Amino acid sequence: DGDRGRDRRNQERERDEAAASWERRRDPEKERVEDRDDEDELLEEAQRRVEQAIAHRVEEEMQSETTKQEIKRRLKIEIERRIMKEVLLREEKRKKEEADEKRRQRALDDQLALTQKKVQESLQKQADQLTLLEHERSAELQQRQSELHDYRQRKERARGLTIVDGG
Repeated sequence: DGDRGRDRRNQERERDEAAASWERRRDPEKERVEDRDDEDELLEEAQRRVEQAIAHRVEEEMQSETTKQEIKRRLKIEIERRIMKEVLLREEKRKKEEADEKRRQRALDDQLALTQKKVQESLQKQADQLTLLEHERSAELQQRQSELHDYRQRKERARGLTIVDGG
């Protein structure tokens, strides 16, 4: 609309200027009045352009401010999103590390239990061997004591026979 209005005004001005030019040739006094009218019209046109430029600039500034606010809002949202993402990543990493630590601890506990079982079995085997050895030694000792007892009895009998024979 603004461009069409401007074009129409320009056409009207050109037509008016052509008519005024023709009139000036006929009446020089009218030419001076029309020059003043042209100057007034040019001043009005210049003032309209200045006002339009100011209005346009104000509109641009308002849009710019709105754009700045929108950019700030989007940046704030993006920063918050990135912070939350970082927090979630750290939380996920912490949970993963905890799970890894629990797995390592379970593996160590399992390994310890297995080692304890092997040590227990080894100790039990050694205890069984010691018990067996103890029984063998005890039996051997009883055997020797029995042999010693038999030997002493034979010796006593032999001495008794000697005393009886000698007497």
